Parts: sequence; structure tokens; C-alpha cells
Amino acid sequence: MKLKMIMSVLMMACCSALWAGDMTITSKTSGAASALSTTYITSTATRTNSPGLGFDVMTDLQKGITYTINHKAKTIKFTKLADIPAFVTFMAAHTPQSKGMDEMNARMNDLYGDPSIFKVESSGTETVMGRSCKKTKITSGSLVWEYSMDTSLRSPIDSATMLKMTQAGYAGLSSHPKMARIMKNLTEAAAKLNGVALKTRMSGYNGETDNEVTAVSQSPIPASTFALPAGYTMTDQIAESEKMMMAHQH
Repeated sequence: MKLKMIMSVLMMACCSALWAGDMTITSKTSGAASALSTTYITSTATRTNSPGLGFDVMTDLQKGITYTINHKAKTIKFTKLADIPAFVTFMAAHTPQSKGMDEMNARMNDLYGDPSIFKVESSGTETVMGRSCKKTKITSGSLVWEYSMDTSLRSPIDSATMLKMTQAGYAGLSSHPKMARIMKNLTEAAAKLNGVALKTRMSGYNGETDNEVTAVSQSPIPASTFALPAGYTMTDQIAESEKMMMAHQH
């Protein structure tokens, strides 16, 4: 469920735009990860609060760090995107090789279909929140991302920064090249779209997830919005994963 929420947030943000002021987006997600959420976007950070799910996801765009804040457990797990390639190498070096493991990796690699299937289609227009939106459908393998873009709005995040962040996200798939190519095609095509997504649909991940914006504000966002909560246990997710892998080998 958390993965689908994060992917849904990524869909909302992963679009090309000229620089603009701060933006606050309230939206509802339905499907396998139903929730109401508020996303705060500036040129240097994003944060999505999902009270119903009990966790927030925040990304410091300048430092390249993503935080998952679990309010029930009072934990903060962070991932430094620059550490992902080295972690992939570490996993490959410390994963026991076996026929069963090879078969599992092959199934994972083929999970999202044929990477040669890729197309971007314009699919008309629709009105969302009384605003005219251009519809685009991106198909990569068996995955489909559909966007309704309000081209009169401009994201605070420049397209180069957004693309860099999304590329870091699929860097961890280097051991599954077919899957990596499918995600690369999706994110790079999405980064070329103009405007802000007011409605999205993500399908092909074993069900559909829809996200629709219900309110947009372009008022300045105070820096305190991006403050991490005090008293929570902070964990480096990659370092913790490496530690667990080493422990299982002894």
C-alpha cells in the first residue's frame, strides 16, 4: 500500500514545467491505496501527508534524501538516493546464488512485461475542478500511466531536478534491466509533460490507483512544513538493510 501511495505521489509531481511559486495540492486516492492527502511542493522539497494511512513521505530535493515518517511507530526511515547504486552492488555481492534465486530474478525482470512496448498518446481533454486539462496516456510494458494536465499551472520543481529524482528511483532496478527500462520510459515521458496533473490513473501493477486533485493553492509554504518531528527514531534504511543481510549470513 505504501509503495502505491509513493508511486501515486510521484505521478502527480513527475511533470515538466517552468519554475513557479510554492504549491499545495489536496487530493484523493482510490484503489488499492485509498487515502486523502495533502502535498506541499517548493523548489527544494516535497512532502505528502496522508493522515488516514498514518505516514508522511518527504523528499529534500537539494540533499537527495527521501524520508518516510511513520506517526504510529514514531519512526523516520530515510534513503539517500546517491547510496542506491552502491546498495545494488552490495546486494548482488551478498546474495547467495542458486537456481531458485535465478528463477525468482527472472520472474521479477519480466513482471511488468515487454520493455519494447512503449507509446505516448494524446487522448483528448477533460474538465477537472472546472479547469480544462489535456489527457495523455503513457504505456510502457504492461504499465499504463494516464494524466490529465492543467497546462496553465506551473510546478515549483524544475524538470531537470524532477527527472534526476525519478532516475534515482529506478537506479535500484539495475539487476532487473527489463523492469528498469520500463520505469525509465515512463518517468522520462512523464517529465516531458507540461503543467500540473490534476487527475492520474496508474494501472498494470495488479489493479488500478486513481488520484484526483480536489484543491490547489499557490500561497507561500512556511519552512516549518518540512521539519521532521522531534522524538522519532531515525533509521538509514539502506544501512539497516545491509546490516540485516550481513547478520543472516553469520
